[in-house]
Amino acid sequence: MLRRLGLGLIVVVWLLAACDPEPEPPPPPPPTGTVVVYGDSLVVESVAVLHERFPVFVPNTNLVVRAYGGTAQCDFHDQMTADADELDVVAVVIAFSGNHITPCIEDRPYVEGYTADAEWAAALWADHDVPVVFVASLGALESSVEDQPIAAVYESVAAAYGAALADPAPLFARGAPSMYASRMPCLTGECFGSIEVRRADGHLCHEPTAGLPCPDYSSGVTRFVDVMLRAVGQRLDLAEPPPLGAETAVFRTR
Repeated sequence: MLRRLGLGLIVVVWLLAACDPEPEPPPPPPPTGTVVVYGDSLVVESVAVLHERFPVFVPNTNLVVRAYGGTAQCDFHDQMTADADELDVVAVVIAFSGNHITPCIEDRPYVEGYTADAEWAAALWADHDVPVVFVASLGALESSVEDQPIAAVYESVAAAYGAALADPAPLFARGAPSMYASRMPCLTGECFGSIEVRRADGHLCHEPTAGLPCPDYSSGVTRFVDVMLRAVGQRLDLAEPPPLGAETAVFRTR
């Protein structure tokens, strides 16, 4: 009798244990460090996708985006200095298209002004042991990839200061010689044929957004963000997600 009772208790305990749900996995560790992105309207248009895709490329890290349409890098110099002192910055992205209309840049020589500012930023962050990614600016539609002075500035300064260069041109330009285009072959899963990547004025959203992120899907934003964040991940020696897939060759020739 006692033996049967003991066996029954064992069975009941086993059944109760089997019915217990699996313990919840531990929460992820809190974010450590911050990546700061400085830029103009192209970054503003991309900000929602930047935040969405950022954890895929740079997990367990904070993202701060400081961007405003029409600005140049020098508009953010005071903010950069404050960020260097106040934030635990682990990487910086500098992504400006070459605007020349704000007071800090409009009265300075165009290329020389951008060069001096890029060197200033590279030196500032080097003093804080923070890696920098310069994003080569996109040229006007139908202009040559090889004839972009601000992209050349960023390439030169990156090389001189040991910074990284993120070059979006391969995803935005086609032909020989390579020219910036409004439409490009679709990425895998987007469509068949070609898709708009930039509208007539060079922006990434399909329609003007009055200084807001794109309200709907933009292949241009997807490409721009991928190039930017992939360069950050590489600079931080992180594992990369799969690259964006291009269409088959038959569509690339269109």
